[in-house]
Amino acid sequence: MSPVFGRESGYTFKIFSNEEERMHVHVVYERNEAKFWLEPRVELAKNSGFSEHELNVIRKIVERNAEQFKNNTKSMSVSVLMINAQGIMINVGGQDFFLSYNRIPWMRDAAIKDVLDVQMCGDEAIEWPNLDVDLEIDSLRHPERYPLLIKRTPSEMLEA
Repeated sequence: MSPVFGRESGYTFKIFSNEEERMHVHVVYERNEAKFWLEPRVELAKNSGFSEHELNVIRKIVERNAEQFKNNTKSMSVSVLMINAQGIMINVGGQDFFLSYNRIPWMRDAAIKDVLDVQMCGDEAIEWPNLDVDLEIDSLRHPERYPLLIKRTPSEMLEA
């Protein structure tokens, strides 16, 4: 996912939510793209097509907006913290949630690599693309509003 975080001086700033742990921002203009690390300090990570002058202009914009970019990156991140016999602990935007297999039975028999492959799906949902599972973040915050609709795993449904 690469939502546009902002635009300034013709440059488009994008943040990829689950690309890698170190915070960064991508800057795009026409066919040119650059990547700037946001931590521990703003620095150029990769450049494809921008001139030195353009990079200096972009760096100043990134430095001026670094805290906003960092906050936006944190709010858009999701990761699996733990998998055990009872369920999965995930962190979404800095907040931890435990997903019990009682509420998400289709995840019980999933391959670990597929459970670890979780990403943001827009600003208000997460998804496991290999498992075809999507959850609204609100359902994590307020599970009582989202009653479980199926109680069997997809393989159990096929066997029935």
